[in-house]
Amino acid sequence: LKALGPALLIIAYYYRASLFWIILAAGTLYCLALFARILPIMFLLPLMSLQFTQRQWLHLVMTFALMSSLVVIITVVASVTLRAPSPAEALPAPFVKDWQVSDWQRNSALYALYERAVIVPGQVMQQWFSYYQQDGSTENGCAYRPVAKVVGCNYVHVPTKLYAIYYPENVKQGMHGSLNAAAFMTDFANFGWAGFAISAILCGLLFSISYLIYG
Repeated sequence: LKALGPALLIIAYYYRASLFWIILAAGTLYCLALFARILPIMFLLPLMSLQFTQRQWLHLVMTFALMSSLVVIITVVASVTLRAPSPAEALPAPFVKDWQVSDWQRNSALYALYERAVIVPGQVMQQWFSYYQQDGSTENGCAYRPVAKVVGCNYVHVPTKLYAIYYPENVKQGMHGSLNAAAFMTDFANFGWAGFAISAILCGLLFSISYLIYG
């Protein structure tokens, strides 16, 4: 859905193939089925970019309306914020600090999107920071699957590990989740503060390779 779906959608749209509608319907249903708010954006944003460059304004507006509708529907269905008494009650220390949420925020799909896009990523990164700063140790490369094989240590999936640490009651009840953070946090978990420099280098290499392939 993240790679092949948008590519097929763009190709079918470009050649005005009837297959476009089948791909669009299948991708839409798939986005709804997974309840992930980012998927409709990944699926439809490349198509919107093509429509913008081709100045297909009506198609662009319709695609944007579809994408927005999917995001709102998934938000209303999947967001705990719209059903829980207060998002602060679900947050472990050290994040419960004078968190005040009004009634309109608690029942607003737009605020739920804002919270998920802006607030939650920062909270999760702070959880990673808090754990590895207090513990004072790192994974020493074992949180990278290829590195773990070379070093000979057991691979550690940090998001799952930290979820079990911060939400032990959920794990006891059979709910296994993951605290997914920005990619550079994996480097921090592996190598401490030096991991940020490593992350910058890896990111630069990734963009360089992409440039060589698509340049």
